[in-house]
Amino acid sequence: MLYGLVRPMKRPGSSIPRFVQRILADVRPRAVGRTLDIPLGNARTAIKITAKTDTVRFSLRSRDPAETKIGQGRATTHLETVWQGFRRAAPVFLTNRDAPALTGQLYRAWAEGRRESDLAATFNPDHRAMPKC
Repeated sequence: MLYGLVRPMKRPGSSIPRFVQRILADVRPRAVGRTLDIPLGNARTAIKITAKTDTVRFSLRSRDPAETKIGQGRATTHLETVWQGFRRAAPVFLTNRDAPALTGQLYRAWAEGRRESDLAATFNPDHRAMPKC
């Protein structure tokens, strides 16, 4: 299996690196028309996917090599999760245990004062949370 480029790209005429990743052909039909909200440190970047968009590109907003590598890793991890979600053919059904857990995540985000932004909870059916004893 070949691995893609896993380092920040330099833009000509700028000293700030940027993130670049191709949109894979198998997820492109489901991604067109969506806006991806990508976490980048304390900020977030919104990328609109159109029919002509072939790559996801945005500034990593730092000249520090350590911070750019961390940002690159976070963005790659987030996008891989998004691509896996687009690849799922069937909807994910929540169990009686999963629904309150997601509700708790949304409530904590709302209670922390993030009421103005869009709230979202992440659910990965492959990694169900273990109960706390």
